[in-house]
Amino acid sequence: MQCSTIADAKTRQPVRLAGEVRSVRIVPRAGADALEVSVYDGDAFVTGVFLGRRKINGISPGRRIVLEGVMTLDHNQRVVYNPMYTLV
Repeated sequence: MQCSTIADAKTRQPVRLAGEVRSVRIVPRAGADALEVSVYDGDAFVTGVFLGRRKINGISPGRRIVLEGVMTLDHNQRVVYNPMYTLV
């Protein structure tokens, strides 16, 4: 599957998005921690949310990453929950 730009990616459909990790933070969600990774492709942001995770080795600001999953909108922000990822 070809990578889409984040701004052009369709919600509720499988997407493959590439960009640079801008921030990594741990946020409580539904009583459990979740790792949120903000990814920027030069035009728009998407947040990869890894539920139940506090750390993933290799994911850090400045690193290039490809996220694959189904994109949704959460409070008008693009989010992919538990995406498959590839570090580039």
